[in-house]
Amino acid sequence: MTHYENLKLLTKKYGEKTAELNSESRRLGDMLLSSLPNFLECEKSKVYGVPPCGDFEPRADYRDACRSTYYQNICFLEPVTMGICVEIENLEDSGATWVRSIISIWKTGDQFKLLVGKKERNITLSNDFTSGKSELLEAIKDDIESAFSLELNDAEGRSRIGFFSKSL
Repeated sequence: MTHYENLKLLTKKYGEKTAELNSESRRLGDMLLSSLPNFLECEKSKVYGVPPCGDFEPRADYRDACRSTYYQNICFLEPVTMGICVEIENLEDSGATWVRSIISIWKTGDQFKLLVGKKERNITLSNDFTSGKSELLEAIKDDIESAFSLELNDAEGRSRIGFFSKSL
């Protein structure tokens, strides 16, 4: 085998691992969006995927745009980030607060490695989601709760609160 043929094989493996990460991050995101409402004990319509950075419209259907790979013309073998938003109804009126949590996803072997929000809690999740799932859901809940303790000027888009009140 020539050196060039070896480089072609490395390129093939890189492409396969990149495609696998993109596919697996989508599968993980689907699991999170279906599991988080049960964990939080809220309606499914209160949890949805949103872009991991920048502004977003509450309640919009972003589908694949909730993952960083949506915005890339070229895919790299690097962590995929995902935005998850929880709509929290106001107690005083019919308004709501929206909090976004950012999850960074990558794989090592047959396990996911995840960073959740500002606290950057490292979590290992098995490929079948049986090991580490409750810890991941707890970390997302903690990240959402921590958004309320941050000063609004320091939110910097990672944990961002959108407040809407019908009485304002």
